Amino acid sequence: MAEFNQTDFIKKFYFTRQAGSDGEHRAAKIIAETIVSMGGDSSYEEFDINYFNIEKASLTVHSKGKDHSNEVTGYGRTGSTPINGITAPFVYAGTGSETELEGCEGKIVFVNAVHHDIYRRMIDKKIAGFITFDGSVSDDRTKTDLNTRSIKEKTAEFGSLPGITMRSADAVKMIKSNPGECDDRAETK
Repeated sequence: MAEFNQTDFIKKFYFTRQAGSDGEHRAAKIIAETIVSMGGDSSYEEFDINYFNIEKASLTVHSKGKDHSNEVTGYGRTGSTPINGITAPFVYAGTGSETELEGCEGKIVFVNAVHHDIYRRMIDKKIAGFITFDGSVSDDRTKTDLNTRSIKEKTAEFGSLPGITMRSADAVKMIKSNPGECDDRAETK
């Protein structure tokens, strides 16, 4: 039987293993191979989960006659934009409070975070789409990923509101550029 080193075993899982993803499948394979190498039996058991698949996401910011694009990812379970995306005025809405979202109907809003109450509020206010951020402004792009975020299944019951996530450093630059409008495209399945 092979010797088991717990630290070496854990080091093998230094990658995203979100349910339903290729990473989860890779992790299951590592576990199964380790069990077999120790003389045990291993098998896979499939089960259904409610998951989302983001096909593509993009953001173009129009500011002072120039267009800027940034790395973004779709926000899971929030729905897709129409095929040509959404072009709408941009508003920074901070914490997504009732007051900050007042007058934002039909606009793309940037909020610091998204949770159940903020998502419901944005739906009620008829927001066109939302942007939020991930990570730190000092993240090294060569060593960090832009995480895919999602709302919970229960929150998704409020309705479809396309959202994207961008890196913190890009978000700061975008907000400072005071964009007049944004083109938001998110396609999820």
